[in-house]
Amino acid sequence: MKILFPQNIFASLLVETLPDELVSQISYTESSRLYSELEADRYDVALIPALELIKNKDMYVSKKICVGFNGFLCNSFVYFIPDQLELSKLFVTGDVSAHDVMISKFLFTEMYNKNIEISLLADKNASTDDKNLQIIGDDNFENLKLLHGLSISEEMTEMISFPYINYVLASKSGVNIDEFNQKVDKLNVSFDENIEKIVNAQKLPQDAKEYVIDQAGSFTFELGEAEEHGLNELLRLPYFYGMIDDIIEIKAI
Repeated sequence: MKILFPQNIFASLLVETLPDELVSQISYTESSRLYSELEADRYDVALIPALELIKNKDMYVSKKICVGFNGFLCNSFVYFIPDQLELSKLFVTGDVSAHDVMISKFLFTEMYNKNIEISLLADKNASTDDKNLQIIGDDNFENLKLLHGLSISEEMTEMISFPYINYVLASKSGVNIDEFNQKVDKLNVSFDENIEKIVNAQKLPQDAKEYVIDQAGSFTFELGEAEEHGLNELLRLPYFYGMIDDIIEIKAI
């Protein structure tokens, strides 16, 4: 089985809970390429950004695995220009996918009752002091800058009243999902039982490792009942905002 995962700390933590026979078959790429690689049949299953499910209503999703959040700690934070009177433009950078852009549009429409302009940060080395900036991925852990940001997860869980699901394991084939599911079980338990060993093995600054361990209750690797409700609520947003014509009903196995 060919498996594709994103390149971020939460995916890395998740991998540590999987059996070796699956880990040996995992490849990694940017989040923006996960869905297209799966759609092109180059992989059997992929851990894709959740909102990209709207591109194919016939995708199957595993109930055994996800990357979800229900607190402050997550994979995406917004850093605002201090003392600004009005927000009109947001730049995004890092491991950006279509999911992240859609989430920001939904969230800021709710917060500010207006459509803000969202642009990809062209020059990652340029000064961002005069920009509202959303960072997706591990750069948020540098000097624990995330502590000074707006947590996308915290805002989304409040908005939908359920956990915010960032990534789901998807496939065009229900057989592939079944095969994967048969090899995994109780991922949260596996993580909790080995949390210090798993986190300390990651390529993160020491203060970031300590923070992840302290906030481990803020994320989940299993698509339980509450998480499935959260995913369904998330997938309704593109319909409510006029991006798609029909509500997507997930095929969860």
